[in-house]
Amino acid sequence: INLEHIPADVIAKHNMQDFAVHGAVIVEINKGIYGLPQAGILAQDRLVQHLAEHGYHQAKNTPCLFKHESNSVTFTLVVDDFGIKYTHDADADHLMTVLRKLYVMIEDRGTHQKYVGITIDHDRLRHTITLSMPGYIKKALVRFKKEHVIGANSPIIYTPPDIGPGPQMIAPTDPVYVDAATKTYVQEVTGVFLFYSRAVDPTMLTAVNKISSEQSKPTTATLKAIDRLFSYAARHPDATIVLRPSNMQLCAQSDASYHSESKARSRAGGILHFGINTDGTINGAIDYLSIIIPTV
Repeated sequence: INLEHIPADVIAKHNMQDFAVHGAVIVEINKGIYGLPQAGILAQDRLVQHLAEHGYHQAKNTPCLFKHESNSVTFTLVVDDFGIKYTHDADADHLMTVLRKLYVMIEDRGTHQKYVGITIDHDRLRHTITLSMPGYIKKALVRFKKEHVIGANSPIIYTPPDIGPGPQMIAPTDPVYVDAATKTYVQEVTGVFLFYSRAVDPTMLTAVNKISSEQSKPTTATLKAIDRLFSYAARHPDATIVLRPSNMQLCAQSDASYHSESKARSRAGGILHFGINTDGTINGAIDYLSIIIPTV
């Protein structure tokens, strides 16, 4: 590292001038540094090896899902967040002791927890788990200065399909593209709502996906779609997914809409859940998608 890139007080503190060759010093890195492309995989390899030494192994077919050889602990790992399932406190204590040998850990064993930004409420009496992100939409409305929008009951403006015996043609368009600053705004909105819709509100997913497909070349029509999404979010700001006890039968519903996207493309969607509730409703979703079919 060239000395001109190092603050003078740091050079003086560590007597770096004594080690300089041609105005630079050579350093050895023995810990991770954020920003280095190797840091992530090195940290992961170190953690996996450390866990294995104490009986925790990653599932063969499910990345980032770990289980202990003999105790009740199973956990998922997303970056530095551990979502832990256990039966006995002593088993959880064992995992925390193992992790604290390498890291400074913050622990939460309450019934109201946060994991990867999602709030998890475990109702032990009703045997339900509720996933939510309270306040997330309110912050988004404030961030994008949309606090006073008029609410709407659907995230997309409905366009009736053209059904009849004749051919279904693409509606002619003459798009008006937005400037670079507005394009950045569209991309920011997409990022904020894509995380929320994937986490707790699948009713927004199609709208967000449609906007996302246009974010490289957004138009004035894209801005209208964003305004509609904000209106829907303002009226329905705190979505929840409730997971109930079930027979663990994996169920799926899927469908497609024909000729409903630009360039004569179609859209596919689906939802997966475990079982049907006693009142006939489906259980909380464990996965869902809404995507443009690339083939025409």
